[in-house]
Amino acid sequence: MQPNALRNLALRKNIDVSTILRAINLAWSSTRCELEGHSIEYGIVLGSLNSVVSAVPQPYFHGPKLDLFQLTCAKLLQNFGGLHDWSKSALIIDRHRTKIEGIIELSALKTSDPYEYISGITNSICIVTKRAYSVRVYYDGGFKIQYIFNRKSGVIEERILDEFVPILIEWQIRPEVAMKVLDACLRVSETQNGALILLGPLTDLGMLSEASVKAVSAHIPETVVTLPLPNMIQHMIKDGATWIDERGLVRGHGLTFVGPGGRHTIAKYVTSRSEKTTAVVVSQDGEITIFYGNTMKRLASQTTDDCLFDQEVISGKP
Repeated sequence: MQPNALRNLALRKNIDVSTILRAINLAWSSTRCELEGHSIEYGIVLGSLNSVVSAVPQPYFHGPKLDLFQLTCAKLLQNFGGLHDWSKSALIIDRHRTKIEGIIELSALKTSDPYEYISGITNSICIVTKRAYSVRVYYDGGFKIQYIFNRKSGVIEERILDEFVPILIEWQIRPEVAMKVLDACLRVSETQNGALILLGPLTDLGMLSEASVKAVSAHIPETVVTLPLPNMIQHMIKDGATWIDERGLVRGHGLTFVGPGGRHTIAKYVTSRSEKTTAVVVSQDGEITIFYGNTMKRLASQTTDDCLFDQEVISGKP
């Protein structure tokens, strides 16, 4: 049986599930491809050529109408190897004919994430390769699903963002704040950086060192919802913790704690002693864990098997 999330997505977007699966497999195999010694990143847009080109009025390349089901990374590079910047480009694949209709450049879009923009205004599904052996799935204007190689357990994991937002909402985190924080955590997990996010009232700052409390007091609060995602990620990957209060304001970042212990130890310590604080930890090996009360939950919907990825893709894990 095909994964429920993708089957439901295929029904909503009127795209055959096998087309989505094939695009994900192509994207995953591309994470192991290199061009002139560098890993390649690019997007695959499953939608309509006319709607994408009209929504993103900029140059696009016509090319051979290669069949998605016959396409490999090697064949892609052979036919479009002269493309100037793969990281700012996307294949446009007709959702019904499953043929490449062209490649569009995204550099003219003045946005931090062009795939959010495209999926939000064209009703397309965007599948994006990332260098850290990760594939993103966008639709309805957001980054919704991540497939990532867990460098600790050695398996490919599926992470469905919407399944984990309710955990934070139950702990009185505003939905828009929960979505933004978890979205950022998924992106950080692709960078081989770690992060610790604490979500709770400032009254819990007594567990921080004096120096950290002073740093928080001097910090000008920023609203998570309006804070540009790249800025938020820069806060998160600093040494120390990022503290966000119950109103969604960033009260401090780079905060240190008294006593020894890594991110997971700190998260467990703080949340076990506070009734109102939740913690999210991104480890350097890519795992994401939510701590609340005396409970911890790994952010992984399921371990994928060959019902999602082709056997060739599974055997070629990094």
